Amino acid sequence: MIQARKSTMMRTLTCSETTLYLSLRELLNRLFGAIVSLEDETFIKAFFMTYRRFCTPSDVLREFLDRCVQVKDKSVAQDVRMWALQKWVLVLLEGLEVD
Repeated sequence: MIQARKSTMMRTLTCSETTLYLSLRELLNRLFGAIVSLEDETFIKAFFMTYRRFCTPSDVLREFLDRCVQVKDKSVAQDVRMWALQKWVLVLLEGLEVD
């Protein structure tokens, strides 16, 4: 296993003024946005292939639960709420699938 030095891991990496690293919160926000918008399936697949390197399945499940509660409490049409929840659950089942 190759291990980066602490100074390397702490340094901000940029490319064309775009940050190449994100916090867990930012990654999860992007994940949920990608799921609902259906715009970035590559990101969704990459997230679920690599998330165990930076968080636990419990972290992801906890965030899914928190988001479901937030959607449930929003004052949006029932069909919109159910559609969002359905998309999240389907992606969650596919992403956390165990072989």
